[in-house]
Amino acid sequence: MATVYSYGIDISSWQGDIDLEKLNPGFVIIRAGCGKNRDSKAIRNMDLCEKLGIPYGVYWYSYALTVEAAREEARLCLSMIEGRKIDVGVWFDMEDADGYKARNNAIRKELTGSMCYAFAEMIEQAGYYAGIYSSLSWIQGGYIDGCERFDKWVACWGSNSGKLTTDTERYGSLHQYAGDIQKDGYNLDFNVSYVPLSHY
Repeated sequence: MATVYSYGIDISSWQGDIDLEKLNPGFVIIRAGCGKNRDSKAIRNMDLCEKLGIPYGVYWYSYALTVEAAREEARLCLSMIEGRKIDVGVWFDMEDADGYKARNNAIRKELTGSMCYAFAEMIEQAGYYAGIYSSLSWIQGGYIDGCERFDKWVACWGSNSGKLTTDTERYGSLHQYAGDIQKDGYNLDFNVSYVPLSHY
């Protein structure tokens, strides 16, 4: 198994006013928004990480159905983080948790890959470290093809026991290895970085 440099969590408005001082994660990845909407806790969570000195990145859950819509999501994301020092990258969340993309015939390999590339390219051009979040099955299935030059944050929960059991470092530098696990009164997703945080 690869060397783990840091353990972290990803958070959104679902956790409410989360107590990051109590949790004391090695890093945090904060949902900046989804679709055309900003996450209601994003500013609060970014401010808190900065106050506590916790390295953080952000992600944008995509509801884009076209490449231009993905670019618009990138513009919205950039407006959220303008002037901030993002320590752990800016990530495009390509999944379909609620079936929206499937209902709109948007789970097509060329399209999903092109949307990921468009978002990440705009983020990179703005001077941030850009990457793509997706499940191991989508990455292996070719839905992120064409984005090889961008880093991946790989969702693969294995037994979802809260213990790191799956080796995914060959696909990307970040691994989300457990989801919706109870810790200190919160339901959390757990992540590891296979590279020093200075990499981002």
